[in-house]
Amino acid sequence: MEQSKLMFYTMFHPLQGFEEIKLNKKGSIRLSILILAVWFLSAILDRKVTGFIFNTYQIDKLNILTLLPGTVVIFSIWVISNWGFCTLLDGEGSFKEIWIVSAYALVPYIIFSLATVFLSNFLTLEGGVFLTWIFQFGKYWSIILIFLGLYEMHQYTLKKTLWSIMLTILGILIIIFLALLVFSLYNQVIVFFRTIYSEIIFRL
Repeated sequence: MEQSKLMFYTMFHPLQGFEEIKLNKKGSIRLSILILAVWFLSAILDRKVTGFIFNTYQIDKLNILTLLPGTVVIFSIWVISNWGFCTLLDGEGSFKEIWIVSAYALVPYIIFSLATVFLSNFLTLEGGVFLTWIFQFGKYWSIILIFLGLYEMHQYTLKKTLWSIMLTILGILIIIFLALLVFSLYNQVIVFFRTIYSEIIFRL
């Protein structure tokens, strides 16, 4: 209960809440993992439960595993990239702190995403603008929280915090590129050995 109170406290008092996580080590890894699980669930609900007027997804062809890269995986890459770059830039935030702060910052986005899904089942097409406002409000709230959280964790200036976020995004792109490159090379190696195997079987 104490941890959940801190999570919601950071939504409205981010600097004080994140300071509690930084100085008094009050953040919870378990709660942050639960937040990620709820984020993943909200992504599923967004595609399955959104009102048919606003739902552009083909529900019958939905594979929930394809939602992992856009939620849990990208979150993990974000934390790894930020920790790596900020270590080089003398940031004071640990991997655990960055993970917790980033997860807590997602709460407004998740709440307003779920609210959008719920309301989409009751509004008409003309109410779509209202849904967009709700969703965007939650998204920008979370962006502000992430910025303030990293500002507090790393003890940076505002300018250096912004710079570290830009480098983090660059790092994410590099990690994704390398992952795709390794995956492509892996597939080529598999195809190569399968071809050799087929040739050997054919000649025998």
